[in-house]
Amino acid sequence: LVGSEMCIRDRCKCQYRSGISAENLLKAGKYQYGAVRQHDHAGNEGQAELKVRGDWMDRTEKIDQVINDYRAERFAERKEEIKEYYKANRNEICREFTRKVRRGIQSCQKEQKAVKNIILSVLYSSSLTKSYELQIAFCDERMFFDDTPVYEYWTPAFIFEHVENDITDFKRKAAAKIPRIKEYELDDVRSTYLWNHYFMVMLLLRELVPMAVEEVYGECNMPDADVIVSFGRYMEKSIPLYQRGKTDEIFSSGNR
Repeated sequence: LVGSEMCIRDRCKCQYRSGISAENLLKAGKYQYGAVRQHDHAGNEGQAELKVRGDWMDRTEKIDQVINDYRAERFAERKEEIKEYYKANRNEICREFTRKVRRGIQSCQKEQKAVKNIILSVLYSSSLTKSYELQIAFCDERMFFDDTPVYEYWTPAFIFEHVENDITDFKRKAAAKIPRIKEYELDDVRSTYLWNHYFMVMLLLRELVPMAVEEVYGECNMPDADVIVSFGRYMEKSIPLYQRGKTDEIFSSGNR
C-alpha cells in the first residue's frame, strides 16, 4: 500500500501540475510580468521574461511546500475522523455501495451485457464541482473503449466532508508566506490535497468491493462470472482492487 500511495501521489501531482490551464498560466504571467516591466528600466524584455518564469517557479514551489506541511498535519487528524466515522457507519456505507453495484449488474443483465471490468473512476469534473462523486463503469473486456458501458455514480461524502473548510483554513494560515494567493492557485492546492482523500477512498474500496461483488453476483445467480474491479483516474491506467474467482494474487507482497 505504501508503494501504491507513492505511485498515486507522484503520478497525480504531475498530472495536475501539468494540467494547469493556459488561462491560469496567463493570469499568473500577467500578474508577475506587469510588476517586472514596471521595474525594468533597461527595457530588456528578454530578461524580464526570465525573471517572470523564475518568480512564478519560486511561488509555485513555495505553495507546494506550504501545502505539503499543512496537509501532513491536518490530514493526520482528518484520517482518524474518517476511520472513526467508517467504523460507526460501516453497515450503512456497505449497503449503499452494494446497492450501486447491484443496480449496475442488473442493468447489464437486462441488456444481456457481459461484464468483464468494473472501473471506479475519479472524475476531474467532480473535483471542480466539489461533488466528489465516483463513476462506476460496468464494461466488457475493452474497458473504456466499450461502446455500451453501464454507469452508476457513488459519493463517499464522509471522506470529503471537511475539504472546503480545510482549504479555507489553509488560505488563512498561508497568507503570511504566500501573499495574495489566487483562486486558481487554491484550485491547484485543492487538487493536491484531494489525493490524500482519494487514497482513503482506495483503502475503503479494497474492503467494500469484495463483499459487494460477491453478494450481488450470488443474488444474480452468476457463480462462475469472471470480473476485475479497478480504481483510478478516468480514462487512465487503473489500480486493480479485486478479481472475482481468485485470491489476492494481484496484490502480492511486492505490490503492497
